[in-house]
Amino acid sequence: MELEKLNMYQRLRDFEVPAVFLDEIFNNDKDLDTLSVAWKTLKSSGLSDDNTAQEIASIIFDLDLFKDPEILETLDSIKNGDDLSKN
Repeated sequence: MELEKLNMYQRLRDFEVPAVFLDEIFNNDKDLDTLSVAWKTLKSSGLSDDNTAQEIASIIFDLDLFKDPEILETLDSIKNGDDLSKN
């Protein structure tokens, strides 16, 4: 099971889902169960691991959270390695 979780995490990171967001999901049993069920459902419909991750990443990025300009700016800063302590 741990290998399955690692695979989900890494594949979602491949589609640029922020680690901080994934950490929240993977540290909450209910959220992780929801993600696992969705992953298994998509896989059972014939999608590859990459296509499954891409579908889930797309759903995550459609959340209102990722439409907030402040959140987007912070994520860009993290991605670029900016010093957030200056903000």
